Amino acid sequence: MFRHNLRLSLALILLTSCSFDASGPAGLAPTKPDLGPVGDKSVPTLDVENFCAAQPCPFGCDSEEKRCLRLLPSNFDPRPLYDQATTDLVLSSSDQVLIDTTSGTIEVGGEFLQQSMPLITQLGVEGYRARLLALNSLTITADTVVKVTGSHPLILYARDSITIMGLLDASADGVVPGPGGRQGGVGDSDVELDHGEICGWGSRTGGEGNGGKLMKAFSTDLTTDGGGGGGGWGSRGASGGPGGPCTFGFIVVTVAGAGGGGDAVGNDENYALSPLLGGCGAGAGGGPDPGTALVADPIRLGGNGGGGGGALQLSAGTRITMAATAIITVGGGGGEPGGDLAGGGGGGSGGSILMEAPTLDINGVLAANGGGGGAGGSALQDVRAAGGEDGGSSNVAANGGTIPPGIVFGGYGGDGAAADGDAHVGFGGPGVCNAGGGGGGVGSIVLISSTVPANVPASPTPTLLFQLQTW
Repeated sequence: MFRHNLRLSLALILLTSCSFDASGPAGLAPTKPDLGPVGDKSVPTLDVENFCAAQPCPFGCDSEEKRCLRLLPSNFDPRPLYDQATTDLVLSSSDQVLIDTTSGTIEVGGEFLQQSMPLITQLGVEGYRARLLALNSLTITADTVVKVTGSHPLILYARDSITIMGLLDASADGVVPGPGGRQGGVGDSDVELDHGEICGWGSRTGGEGNGGKLMKAFSTDLTTDGGGGGGGWGSRGASGGPGGPCTFGFIVVTVAGAGGGGDAVGNDENYALSPLLGGCGAGAGGGPDPGTALVADPIRLGGNGGGGGGALQLSAGTRITMAATAIITVGGGGGEPGGDLAGGGGGGSGGSILMEAPTLDINGVLAANGGGGGAGGSALQDVRAAGGEDGGSSNVAANGGTIPPGIVFGGYGGDGAAADGDAHVGFGGPGVCNAGGGGGGVGSIVLISSTVPANVPASPTPTLLFQLQTW
C-alpha cells in the first residue's frame, strides 16, 4: 500500500482594518495629529486614500468600504461565504486524490477530509447546480493526481490564489461521463429511441449523435448497422459510418443509416461557460432489430456512446499559476465497440474549463479533447473489435477503435477532435456491415483575465475574455 502525505493547513487571515478610532488605545488619552513644523498652517488629513497600500489590490480600492475590490466570479456569488473561506488547502499525496461531486467529498488514501463542499444553484439559471469548494488558497503539488468524478460540475474558488503543479483530471472514462458531463446513448434493443441525453440549455443545446438505424434482412436475423455519431460541444461531433450494403453468403443486406454528429454550441463567445456545463455524450451504435431473437444476447448489441468530458471552473482573487508540470484535462470518453452484429458507439465530446483571475500564469497544459469512436462488430462472436480511446491531455487526437486484421465486416471508429482539427467520421459503406462510431468534438476552454497570457499550451485554442467583475 502506498504511503500518502496530506498537508492540510488552516490559516487565519488578518484583514487590514479600514476604520479609524479617534479615542486611541484603551486607558490612554487620544494622541494629537502631527501638525508639522511650527508655523505650518496646513490642515492634516487622514490617510484614507491609501488605506489599501499595505496589501496589493489587483482590482483597485473601494473607497466606501475602505478595502480592496474583490473578484465576483462567474456562475455564483461569493459574498455569503467569503468570511468563512479561510482554509489554505495543500493537496500532496502519492495516492490519488478523489473529489466526488455527487457526494461532495474529498478522499485521500481512504480518508475523507473534513472540508465543506456545498451544492449550489448557478446564478441566473434555475436547475443547473454545481459543487463549490471555497478556500483562501489551493495548491496541488507536483506528482499529485486529483481525479474528479460525479454528476455535477466543480467550482474551485480561492480568495487569494490557486497553484497547480500536478494533474487535475475531470475527464470521462469511456461511457462514464466526467463531472457535469452528459451520458451517451445505450445500444440496447430500443437504440432508435435511446440516443442519449440532450445536452446544453435553451438555445445553446448540443445535440447527441443519433444511434445507427436498424435493418432486418428479409426474414433472417442478419443486420447491417450504422455507427453512432460523436458528441458535439466546442466543435461538431462526427457522424458514424453507414452500415452496408454487404453480403452474408448469398444474402445481400441493405444499407443502415449512420448516426448524425452532435451540434457545436460550447464555442459561442456569448456563452462563455455561464452556466458551467460539461460535454455531450455520443450516440450508440445500431444493433439487431427488436423483432429478432438476437437482442437477448448482449454480445450482439450496439456499442454504447462515450460520455462527455466534465466541467471545471477555477476562480481566484489574485492569481492562478500552472507550472510546466501541471495538466488540467476534461477529455471525452471513447465509444464502445459494436457487438458482433452491431455498429460502434460514437466518441463523447470534450468538456469545459473556465479559468478567471486578475493574473493567469499558465505554463502547463489545458486539454478538452474528444473521444474516439468505437469500431463496428466483426460478425464473428469470438473476434472482438476495439473501443475508441478517451480524449487525452495533449494536442494529439484520440484514436478510433480498430478491428482485427483480416476482418472485413466491421468498420474503424473515427478519431476524436483535438487542437483545432475536426473529429473524423466512422468508417462504413459498401462491404462494411457494421460501421464505426464517429469521433467526438472538442470541448470549450475560456480564460478571463485583465492580462491573458499569449500562446497558452491548450487543446483546443481558448476563448480569451478580458472583463472581470468585482464587488
